[in-house]
Amino acid sequence: MVNRSFPFFVAQCVAILLAIASKGQALTDAISPRTPSSTFKTIHGVKRVFCLSDLHTDHVENMEWLRQNVAASDLCQDDLLIVAGDISHESRRLQESLRLLRQACQIFFLPGNHEAWIGRHDKFESSFDKLYRVERTCRMHGVHVDPLFLDGNSPLWVVPLQSWYDGTLSFNEELCKDFGAFPWVDFIRCRWSPHDFPPMSKPNKRIPEGLVEYFHDTYNTPILWNILSSQTALHRNQKSALLTVSHFLPNKQCLPDWNDLEADENDFSMTWLNHGAGEMSAKFAKVAGSKKLDDQLRSLSGHFSRHVHVFGHSHRPKDFEYRGVRYIHNPLGKPRERTLHMVNPNVTFQCIWNVEEQGEISGPTVLRYWEQFGGGTEALRDRLKEVKGGRYSRSSDTKNSSQSTVY
Repeated sequence: MVNRSFPFFVAQCVAILLAIASKGQALTDAISPRTPSSTFKTIHGVKRVFCLSDLHTDHVENMEWLRQNVAASDLCQDDLLIVAGDISHESRRLQESLRLLRQACQIFFLPGNHEAWIGRHDKFESSFDKLYRVERTCRMHGVHVDPLFLDGNSPLWVVPLQSWYDGTLSFNEELCKDFGAFPWVDFIRCRWSPHDFPPMSKPNKRIPEGLVEYFHDTYNTPILWNILSSQTALHRNQKSALLTVSHFLPNKQCLPDWNDLEADENDFSMTWLNHGAGEMSAKFAKVAGSKKLDDQLRSLSGHFSRHVHVFGHSHRPKDFEYRGVRYIHNPLGKPRERTLHMVNPNVTFQCIWNVEEQGEISGPTVLRYWEQFGGGTEALRDRLKEVKGGRYSRSSDTKNSSQSTVY
């Protein structure tokens, strides 16, 4: 019998020490009982694994999409659906969405930035409190939030990786001169301690400093330590595959406009911004994610037979292999984005793994969906003329959402 308690204890201690070192003080959250569990659960009987992200069911059309597509699908309790963040910032809508999905199949959920939003009537002191409530809601509805080992003929680890953004995916500072005025709703609706996570100075003005490191050290390090230090895990890993999950983007290749997997990360081509929204693309890159996330997820790669990473956030479909890791983003996105074919208008639950049979389910390489499958720039411009910036219905008053970008 493997004694798992000692690695868990050591992992928590390491995480706390790392958080203290990185901040120069003991952050109360690092030693709080709200720190998520690093334990993993073995599940037998799951056959298929699907992924989806960015449901944004506070949009009426998206909630209706969810109802219709769950009813029309063949999802069952032998299936696991990975949801990589951003179901809704509204607690009531989040619960309704989770209930609906959970009735159809098993769910694994990792919160996104929208789940960290605090509304004008919310009583949360910080976004950490809001995220803790989201975690409790998930557990209450039987939704998985901790690492899983799916046992079968093609076994698979499912590992959540919390993160945020830090400007390290930025590709052009010239297009971001006025980034401090960028109407990014997180800067208004998320609440972090200004003492522990002060806003960065230029060129990444308003991005909370140290938040990425905090999430990685406090949340992810215990999980990675546990998996790599467990003798049982290491034995299983000889034939097991790994599926890591994040909401945020781990590298520049995952950015919406990156169009050459052979290009160096510093060789972003300005010709890729031929859609006319280059300034928005450049500013979004600053709040897209962190290259430190890629470093962390790749620290596990060599111990598994295959590595797939599922992410969300950008609302621009992706499916490609880069340096031994397959990256997948399958967003529902917003209604307007589907109308414009920025997102697949016929998006559905994407099956990516069969635990009982062949393992990985391959798919076509997707780098820029709107260009490859949506008709390109001219078709996009024609659709923009038809849509004319129209707003879509929401289920409640979201006054500040008008400041949001398409992400």
